[in-house]
Amino acid sequence: MAEDDPVIASDKTLEQEFMHWQCKSRLFAARQAAGYPLDEAKPLVCYGEKGDTGVELTILILKHQLDHLTAQYKHNAIKSVDPIERFEWVVKQVSSEYYKKADTFQSTMTALCPAEAPSAQRLLHEGECRMAFRARGEGFLVPAKVVKLAPDDLRAQFTQVHNFHFNHRQPQPNVILGFEPDWQKAYRISPEATQD
Repeated sequence: MAEDDPVIASDKTLEQEFMHWQCKSRLFAARQAAGYPLDEAKPLVCYGEKGDTGVELTILILKHQLDHLTAQYKHNAIKSVDPIERFEWVVKQVSSEYYKKADTFQSTMTALCPAEAPSAQRLLHEGECRMAFRARGEGFLVPAKVVKLAPDDLRAQFTQVHNFHFNHRQPQPNVILGFEPDWQKAYRISPEATQD
């Protein structure tokens, strides 16, 4: 990313450092990797509060304000019948201003999974997880509560329509997992370590 095109973080709390790191990666992915998620967006999500085994998931970070954004994405999903056209539209959206301000993103993160996937079922059963993010010289261990988001939850709706733009062949039926981080227990980890 060019030095004169920074992502702005509002403070130096661990949550903001993490979100700043996420935004930098996702902006780079949008501009240089055709929108495909890099390692920063694909943590190992370990089962349980103290788990050390888990599943790699592609995680979505969410804006605080989702009403207009969800409506905009839904409108484009209806208007654009061509999957390539939808994909190009969403990459254009996220490669401009979308990831420029880290403090416009909320704490909750989401993932779309096949509803019957054993990994999703186990995460919901445990109700807690540890998300191990590691990539390119940085790492974060983020404990989180795991919940199933209802279909009418705006966070679930945005996750559905956002993912539809990148891949119209979404698993059916699916479930939207919500991850509520406990930032008081989160910490930095070595990017080279296999487990902490």
